[in-house]
Amino acid sequence: MNETNTKNVVSAGFQGFKGHIHGVTLANFLQCVQADEKSCTLEILSGAKAGYMHFRGGDLVNANSNGLNGEEAALDILSWKDSKISIDERIHETECIIKLSLTFLLMESIRRAGEQKSPIPDNDRLGKAVKFADAHRFKKAVEELKHFLKENPENSEGWLWFSRCTNMMQTSEKALRKAVKLAPDDPTVKDEWERFEKCRSSLNSGRIRRCPICWTPLSIKAVQCIFCNAFLHVPRNHEYPEIDTEKSKLFDKAVERYTRITENENDLNAVFFLSIAFYNLQKMDEAISNMRQAVSLSPGNKFFENQLSLLEGEGLLNSDTTIASAEKRDEEPDVESDTDDTPDVSKKKVLVVEDSPTTRKVVVTFLEQSGFDTIEAEDGFEALGKLNEDSPDAVLLDIILPKMDGYKILSVIRDNEELKQIPVIMLTSKDGLINKMKGKLAGSTAYLTKPVNHRELLKTLNTYL
Repeated sequence: MNETNTKNVVSAGFQGFKGHIHGVTLANFLQCVQADEKSCTLEILSGAKAGYMHFRGGDLVNANSNGLNGEEAALDILSWKDSKISIDERIHETECIIKLSLTFLLMESIRRAGEQKSPIPDNDRLGKAVKFADAHRFKKAVEELKHFLKENPENSEGWLWFSRCTNMMQTSEKALRKAVKLAPDDPTVKDEWERFEKCRSSLNSGRIRRCPICWTPLSIKAVQCIFCNAFLHVPRNHEYPEIDTEKSKLFDKAVERYTRITENENDLNAVFFLSIAFYNLQKMDEAISNMRQAVSLSPGNKFFENQLSLLEGEGLLNSDTTIASAEKRDEEPDVESDTDDTPDVSKKKVLVVEDSPTTRKVVVTFLEQSGFDTIEAEDGFEALGKLNEDSPDAVLLDIILPKMDGYKILSVIRDNEELKQIPVIMLTSKDGLINKMKGKLAGSTAYLTKPVNHRELLKTLNTYL
């Protein structure tokens, strides 16, 4: 079977081509057949399944698959994965029974595929973030929390955990304030805020760390928690904290948390902090056993070796070695400046549809500098796919585009129940009254001429968003 380029095959009218077409999606190939107004029958194979799509002058007139005919057969074929396409130029006698446009069928297939997807449920994503946080893998936890909070900006538990996982004072406080605002009566949130307030005087505006026992925010150089009294590493003088009955529950929970993690995997962070929890509880056998495991998991690590020596009574800890050394491991956050990494759940996403790479780049750069997220498309077919995949908040749409012009794209958007409310701003180099009227009649929200005036573009977007 010969591999070939889709556009080359279509533009050549399929002359002399035999075999299957590989390396392209079925949707892209069908759009090229439509754009070049070809008449042919396509055989589509996927595993043991076979289907046929019949074109007349670029229009899809019929389809057959698995006992289905017409539009349902076409949608069935469009749902197949890893399709192989072969071409028959003969004019097959077939009834024209498909009344819907190919564009509509492609959009419908994308919609159905979206409904069949099983993304990570919000609660599972939050649970995953909590597991990362429990193991002190804060970077991974923050990644999950950003996704979760973008979809659930009113979730106080998500903001609470985000506050715990960032190691910047201002960002942590900002996230915790949101949790308090959303759930002022939640006991966990109230307790967290009270501890934050008590610790504020000992924190600077830069980096902070969290107590591995009770999550209290501490100075990056802290060696002992000012709330639960836990030592954050084994001290040289072998002191033990004073723990009352109430605080001992926090240590028991920490032991349970780190034990659960280490039972599932040999996680270096969890093994080390389990050893520290046992040390604070004066359970030396368990502390030494886990610290030995930490040394075996990170051979050559002087910090863990010195901690083990202290536990075994040799007292070899270098005076310059502190818990900060442990934070240089890859699993810990590595933030060197006071940056605000709080997820911006209000950030708007704009789809820029423009075939000129230069113009598109200029517009995209300006939008991103102005605080927008951007998606790019260089032709009509790509734009339709991005609309369904990325759900933009607004569309900047050039009128003159390859494959499908802006007016056709606009009509598809306005005919779709899920898309029709999206503001669409038409962009064109033509400044005539007729073009403006066409845009308005087709349902455009606004109309700007190129080269785009950035101030006017920003004002228009802010007006409709």
